[in-house]
Amino acid sequence: YQPTVLGGLPRIFERLDEAAELARRAGDDPRAAITARVGEAVRLATSGGAALPAAVAERLGALGVSVVGAYGQT
Repeated sequence: YQPTVLGGLPRIFERLDEAAELARRAGDDPRAAITARVGEAVRLATSGGAALPAAVAERLGALGVSVVGAYGQT
């Protein structure tokens, strides 16, 4: 399977951002660090449950994974 949309909690996206930063520091491709964890086809992600730091969303967006906030009430 090659999902194109990913939904998750902000912590998941913070961890992806951390992995990209570690790869960048090591001189590796940060996009490869993300695709190794979520697959190559993911282009859009939704974050819900809490506020996602804007800086995390911006950095992931720059690497090709747009993260949008999802809001809903139960």
